Amino acid sequence: MTASNLPSGHQHRHQPAAMANLSDSSTVLPNVPLFQRMLEHATARPFDTVISDKGLDIEANYIKIFADLQHMRDVIQKNTQSPTGQETTFVSLLIPVNYQFIICFLAILASGRAFVPIRFGHNAKYALESIQRCNSNCMIYSPEEEDIAMEIKQLAAASGHSLDILPFQLPTTPPPDELSDLGLHLDTQTPLSLETPAMVTFSSGTTGFKPKGIIHSWRFFSRPWRLPPFAVFLLVVDPFHVISYLNSMITPFLGGCKLQIITREQGAAEIWEQMRSGRITSFSALPGVWEDVAWYYRSHIQDLPREVRESYLAGAKRVVYPYSMGVVTPSSVLRFWSDIGRPLLNAFGATELGGLALSTTAETESDHYRCIGKPSANVAVKLSEGNRGELLVKSPTAMLGYLDDPERTKSVYDEDGFYRTGDAASVLPNGEYIYEGRIDKPAKDPIAFCERALSSLPFVDQVVGAMLPFEYEYATHMAGFVVRIKRGSSVPTGPSGSEKAKDLSKARYRLSISVYGCYIQLDEMVPIAARVLGPSSDRKHLDRKDVEYFLPYDKDPSFRADIEYAVHRACLN
Repeated sequence: MTASNLPSGHQHRHQPAAMANLSDSSTVLPNVPLFQRMLEHATARPFDTVISDKGLDIEANYIKIFADLQHMRDVIQKNTQSPTGQETTFVSLLIPVNYQFIICFLAILASGRAFVPIRFGHNAKYALESIQRCNSNCMIYSPEEEDIAMEIKQLAAASGHSLDILPFQLPTTPPPDELSDLGLHLDTQTPLSLETPAMVTFSSGTTGFKPKGIIHSWRFFSRPWRLPPFAVFLLVVDPFHVISYLNSMITPFLGGCKLQIITREQGAAEIWEQMRSGRITSFSALPGVWEDVAWYYRSHIQDLPREVRESYLAGAKRVVYPYSMGVVTPSSVLRFWSDIGRPLLNAFGATELGGLALSTTAETESDHYRCIGKPSANVAVKLSEGNRGELLVKSPTAMLGYLDDPERTKSVYDEDGFYRTGDAASVLPNGEYIYEGRIDKPAKDPIAFCERALSSLPFVDQVVGAMLPFEYEYATHMAGFVVRIKRGSSVPTGPSGSEKAKDLSKARYRLSISVYGCYIQLDEMVPIAARVLGPSSDRKHLDRKDVEYFLPYDKDPSFRADIEYAVHRACLN
């Protein structure tokens, strides 16, 4: 990417400075706020746990983090061209949001390059298109993604695109005993502008148009956060929302606290145990996660002995910043959390804005479920038509622009530099904003749209969908799907019962990401549920009756499908 690819009116912001040449030493780091702050916290508390990743069974202090970062940086430098002149070298990442992902993006940034997260839930062809648009010639993948990584490499070779793929790896030797043994220091000789590209993330958003390559600079990683060292951020991850999670992933490095990572697959029970510990200070999640946790309380905790029940509730009440983000939070979910004494905070942001732009707080007066509060610090907000209209936002962490699309970049900013979100809102006399939905969102048939998207996945054999009766406070129908996976595909089916169960679980996980991608692009975000079936030898063709049979919501209000989005439990209404 060069400055000529960007709109003329924005070149002063987007012109990338010369990247620091850091290849002479494995211990030199860019002299920017992210690494300045990391070294500051590491020097003060080198042995404190900074990242706890339950899924990978990793507890990492700063010594381990820097040792792992250095190792991956060496791997990257040996396998990619060094950044030169005004060009930015992009390294792609095919890794779920976890400790490995954090080490990789830090290593890439430390090497003077920019990273490109590959969005999960799509096929290899889609991934390669993102890689080619960035002219990325290197991709790092996690071990569990080896099959799709190899498929991407084969497609790249067939199209004439040179692509090296590297597995994530940890050092074979343990980290040193002391931080000083790593010889870390900042590169004070080579300036690195905060306007330099640091990341490109692809998002089709909710508009359904061609995926946008959104370029963010080092300003994204330069926020002035300061938090007490005892603060713990609980991050419940879903691979679809990388940009939202990046805000949380850099919090311990900028703010000086701890990050606790668990996956949505680990479930509501684990979330309640984390809150019960009393150590969780902040918890950001999608509304569906908050609903799952509420449902689990009603089903498993509510009838426990009083002392035990109160221990869970006390832990929940200690969460100072319980953010619900991504989509509108149903009023039934907000009401549950308010009733138990821990009201949720609605957050509004956008990938182009670098995350959070507005949010409710403990002082928010409006009880409207679509209230998104007031602008965050250093964020300016206005509406296109006075007290109502399109929500326009100016943020210091806003994107540099769209990759190779200067005209589109120019079109989404007004004459005062405010980003046009494409969302409608109104403002109350007290300055609080009410979200009113997307503007001119393309209409889609939910069944045809989802069937087409899910059928494109290489491990899917059949998909059938149908609109089903489903009564709750916002709708009378839901979109239901039954998905059968193939025998012998990129999600292989093993001969033993345990292997088959593991394969089915993997298919559910990948499908859940794809289903969510469909969900956020549907009009009014209609509720979606799906059942995932293993391979069948009889080749029976699935039909609408199978959808009604495998998704019996009309007969059993407590029924839960394998995958659900916006399917609000009757007990919360």
